Amino acid sequence: MICSYRRIFSISSDNTVYSSGKCSFLSHGHKRDTISIPTEIKNLKNIKMISCGKFHTAFLNYEGVVYYL
Repeated sequence: MICSYRRIFSISSDNTVYSSGKCSFLSHGHKRDTISIPTEIKNLKNIKMISCGKFHTAFLNYEGVVYYL
């Protein structure tokens, strides 16, 4: 689990990413500003690592591809 400014991300045992929180720029991966319950980010699969800060979130998958929100 990793936390950033108003957002929380976690990786499940099957390498699926879940997020929750509030974000005015939708950088938690969903089409709503506020997500109260951890919700899967459908288009991120096989994620190995997450890095985030106040203005960025990056995801690294096992193939070495980096995704940004």
